[in-house]
Amino acid sequence: MEKAWAKLHGSYCAIIAGNTEKVVRDLTGAPYETFKLSEANLWQKLLTADKNDWVMNLSTPNTAAGDTDKGASANAGIVPGHAYALLSVYEI
Repeated sequence: MEKAWAKLHGSYCAIIAGNTEKVVRDLTGAPYETFKLSEANLWQKLLTADKNDWVMNLSTPNTAAGDTDKGASANAGIVPGHAYALLSVYEI
């Protein structure tokens, strides 16, 4: 999707990595909703989205240049400024 979106905007330099909601809107015309990790009822919203078979994407914020303290995300393999597809949500 990133390659198609870059082509739509003229180049990779013209796009900002991690804006998955804008990519889906631009390429499909589908509406989107953005949630923050700190948002109340986030887990319930994710369960509802999964149940409705909605496309789910996640993105991580960029870190400041020279920022070496990436916290727990560095140990989990989460890349700053990257987009991820959320395939499903499970409650165990």
